[in-house]
Amino acid sequence: MTTLLAVPLLALLLPPTNAVGRASHVPHVRVRHAGVAPYLRDAIDGSAAIRRMVAILDASDVIVYFELQPALPLTLRAGVSFAGAGGRFRYLRVALNPGNTRGETLAMIGHELQHAVEIAAAPEVRSTAALRRFYKRIGMAGGTAETWDTQAAREMGRRVTREIERKY
Repeated sequence: MTTLLAVPLLALLLPPTNAVGRASHVPHVRVRHAGVAPYLRDAIDGSAAIRRMVAILDASDVIVYFELQPALPLTLRAGVSFAGAGGRFRYLRVALNPGNTRGETLAMIGHELQHAVEIAAAPEVRSTAALRRFYKRIGMAGGTAETWDTQAAREMGRRVTREIERKY
């Protein structure tokens, strides 16, 4: 499972649409495409690990937007990219491959939320370049020069799969 970290630079501060997660003043885990909302709800309902990560993100300065990204190569199931920083918030985009199975999508939600939690714990990550440096330091190289991963994210994807399989 590789994580895409360098998508074209986006300085867009995306509006809060279809917020999903625990109620808070500013929900930090959101969806950009309505088709993602049922998967995110199932992930939150079925996994204690997902619920913990959403709570961590809700208490952080990181806001994560999940979206479907048909342009992802079939070999890349998901990826996180830095979308911008403004005011007191940092914004991430998680692209999910619409060719994923339901199980792959749920695992990738856990995997990518783990990356978001890693980034939330690194206040120095306020740009794509800083994100790249961060993952070069803590991660392992993926399939291309612009992809990285962490063992924690790989394990989180497996853990979420186990938790959801037990529930459903």
